[in-house]
Amino acid sequence: MNPVSTTATRKSSGNRILRQALIASFYCGLGLSLIGLVVFFAGGQFLWEKTLKALIAPVGLIWLGLLAQTAIFLRYGQWRSAVSSLLLWLFLTLAGNQLVTYWMVATLEKPFLDTRIDSLGEFDAVLILGGSTGMTPAGEVQGGERVFAGYRLFNSGKVKKLLVSGRQNALASDSDLHPAEEARLQLLQSGVPESAIVVLGGLNTSEEIACLKDWLNANATLGIRIGVLSDASHLERALSLCTSQGIQGVGIPSGFATNPFVPNPSIIIPSSSNLSKTEAFIYEILGRWLGR
Repeated sequence: MNPVSTTATRKSSGNRILRQALIASFYCGLGLSLIGLVVFFAGGQFLWEKTLKALIAPVGLIWLGLLAQTAIFLRYGQWRSAVSSLLLWLFLTLAGNQLVTYWMVATLEKPFLDTRIDSLGEFDAVLILGGSTGMTPAGEVQGGERVFAGYRLFNSGKVKKLLVSGRQNALASDSDLHPAEEARLQLLQSGVPESAIVVLGGLNTSEEIACLKDWLNANATLGIRIGVLSDASHLERALSLCTSQGIQGVGIPSGFATNPFVPNPSIIIPSSSNLSKTEAFIYEILGRWLGR
């Protein structure tokens, strides 16, 4: 038998198997999606309205477009393009899927899911990491879930000093403030005396923890109890950075993305909110690898 002919036959057979697997994968994904959509449409007006909204949202339209593009490539035998398109569709489906992002967020927040702020005892100082505040166009501070948690601790007499941290690379306008200054302003407006607030810097979490270390070296005595307050998904990395600086911090979660699971169209159709959670998960993992 001609070796060249045998090789060509094997290659042809391999390509045929790959094509069949590709077609099967496409129709499997399409079938599951259609079944899911039918289930949601059968759930009454509320669910099918939510499904239609999810489909006409930018992410939903891109999801449908990739699926249609894959079908066109398959129809005209453009196998490599079909594979690329299908892989992008699968990536978007998983990255924006409620079940996947629920698992990601729960993985980050797991160490703090049972933590209650009122059960953590008293602190000599609590560091409120920057990032939860912002400015309105009118120049007022908005947001601040972390700041409010710090205020709760101070108002209940469980902390003596509130340390606020965070800086921006640049300010957007003359009325714009750095995150630490925004948090300070919110605390002052809530009734916390200025003597109880310390402003620290830091462009990222590692720099904020370094600023905390400097403050401790300059002001604190041995045995001081320090709390580190941030989003639950961000807290484990912040505490790891504290350990690297020789700080024995206690994690105080201010907000959770893990919440009771409520089925909705994003189990099938990706959503921007789920994509943002996937993005946050990736940032946290990269931050741990980079030590930031």
